[in-house]
Parts: sequence; structure tokens; C-alpha cells
Amino acid sequence: ETVLTAMQTLVSAGHFTFTSTNNASMGLFVESINGVANANGRYWFLYVNGESASHGISTQQISPGDRVEWKYEGNY
Repeated sequence: ETVLTAMQTLVSAGHFTFTSTNNASMGLFVESINGVANANGRYWFLYVNGESASHGISTQQISPGDRVEWKYEGNY
């Protein structure tokens, strides 16, 4: 499963909303979550099991038991 498929499951259940854009080399990247958009130097960053993800949501693989977190942080 990918982070994208997990997020789509949450959207289908009515618990979550997000928008994304496509990056040709790395896949989809989140632009907003639950109405909070990337703005003013702050962006949504994906973490899997406490580590920054190295792929976009459409290619980042996850397994049962993995912890997926979104953090709204300043650009480094």
C-alpha cells in the first residue's frame, strides 16, 4: 500500500481532505490537508515511522503497523 491509498481510504470515510500536485520525478505532493494549505514558508511534510519520507505520497510504500504523520513545518 502507498500513503496515497491510505489517504484515499480516509477521504472515502469522510475523515480527511487533501489536495495535491504532481511532481514528474517523485509523484504526488500534498498542497493542503483539511483546508490548511502550504503558505508563508510552511509546508506539509510526510514522516513514516518518525523519519522524513523520501518519496511522494503516490510512491511512498507503507506496511501494516507503520506510523504515518503529517507535520506542518517551516521550510528548511
